[in-house]
Order: sequence, then structure tokens, then C-alpha cells
Amino acid sequence: MSGLWRVPCRLVGLFILVACLIVPWPLIMTLPRVKGQHIQRWLFKNICRLFHITINITGRPETRTGVLYVANHTSYLDIIVLGSFLPDCSFIAKGDMSRWPIINLLCNIPRSIFVKRQADEAAKQKNILNTRLAEGDRLVLFAEGTTTLGHRVLPFKSSLFAAPIELAKQHQEILVQPITILPTHKNGLPMEYHEKHIYAWLGDLSLAQHVGPLLRNNQITVSVIFHDPLSNMAVAKRRQLSDYCHAAVEAGTQRLLAAQAPEQRALPPPARG
Repeated sequence: MSGLWRVPCRLVGLFILVACLIVPWPLIMTLPRVKGQHIQRWLFKNICRLFHITINITGRPETRTGVLYVANHTSYLDIIVLGSFLPDCSFIAKGDMSRWPIINLLCNIPRSIFVKRQADEAAKQKNILNTRLAEGDRLVLFAEGTTTLGHRVLPFKSSLFAAPIELAKQHQEILVQPITILPTHKNGLPMEYHEKHIYAWLGDLSLAQHVGPLLRNNQITVSVIFHDPLSNMAVAKRRQLSDYCHAAVEAGTQRLLAAQAPEQRALPPPARG
């Protein structure tokens, strides 16, 4: 697709996909959850095709019931990328996304859980996660609690790891699988630091400001690594579980960065204070 036609064609394609979601929305919400998740995957796959997002997958996602996937987070696009192929999963997303147009509809199809990072909400959210995992759901947790450019994995918020630990005390096994997800290439070449914003979405940008460069961009490759899962029965404390996931995700991030040319993975110099 030539650069001249790329933006209008993608806008038309996006409008058609959104219409395919909104027009039959009342019917979609009456479907069994599994059928709704099939619709979600179809939509996410087509959004990836529309924006020429190619996904390179290493390892295999755990497909048994009762799984908590734990990933780093660079963009709302992580939900679209993972949701395009993960088997029947729901997302644990930040509460703000429940108010985003279109995105909130996409997340609601698979019964995503919107969480607030507040102390008085912790017990309620842990109970929701307990119930969903005990019912055999597969949930995706972005454990950093915010988005980054992906060069460093921030410390994981351990509060939501309390759910699998609580279920372990009830002798109910839950598998916890770390995932590294990172945009690595633009138009087939290693993505430079200043190009990361095309995929990464940071809090100081509006959704409209982020979508603009994405519409103009040609092709992005996103690498996804599935690490070895860990049973919740193998650890006693939520911090142990959080540390295991963080170490695996960080190792995967550094492996992906190391595969790029040194000049591409170099961090910018620190700001002078």
C-alpha cells in the first residue's frame, strides 16, 4: 500500500471493523462467552492485518484451564496483539480503559476485568480474580501497572498475585506463565529508540495523538516470548511469584534487545538535572 493511500484506506478499514462490532453489539452480548471470544480474536487479527502488525512467537502459551499470563506492558496494542491468538483469554486492564471508546467494547467481549490501583479496592479485586481463575478462566495481567518504552521492565505490582497464592492454600492449582512482549522491528529493520512511540503508548499522549503515527506507519514486528509456566503450588508468597515472573520477562526483554544492533538498543543519555 503506497504512503499516499495508507491513512485513508486504514481509516476506512477501521471504520468497517468498528461497524462490524457496534451494529450487532446487542446480539454479541447475548452470545456464550466462548463465541464472544471467537469474535474478539477475529477482530484483533484483522486490526493487526490492517496496521501491518506482524507477530513473532517464541514458545507456547499454556492452554489448560486456570491460567494467569503475566506480561510487561508497552501499549494498549498489547491487548490486540495477544488477543489475536491467545486461546480464549480475558484481560486484567486498568480502570481508565473502561472509559475509552471502542477499546472498552473490545475488552468487554471477553469479560475483561478493569482494576483500580487503590488500596481499598485490593480485596474486592483479589476476590474477583479468585473466582475467575477458580472457574478455569485464562487471564492476562500486565503487572507493571503502567506502560513503558520497553527497554526496562519496571517492578511488578505484587498485589494481584495474591489470587493464585490464595487458591494454592485451597489446594487448587493455577498455572502462572510469564510473557515478554516487545516491538522489535519497523519495516523489517530493528526499531530505533526514537521510533518506539509508534507502538508504545505513554500516559502523556492522548489516544488520538498515538493513532496518528500508527496510521501512517508501514509495518511493525512485535516479538512475543512465552516462558516456562510455574504452578502456584510451588511458591508460598505472592512476592516469590511476582519475582519469578519479573525475572523471566526481564530476561526475555534483554534477549530481544541484544538481538538488535547495538546502535538500535542504546538508551538515550540521562537528562541533566
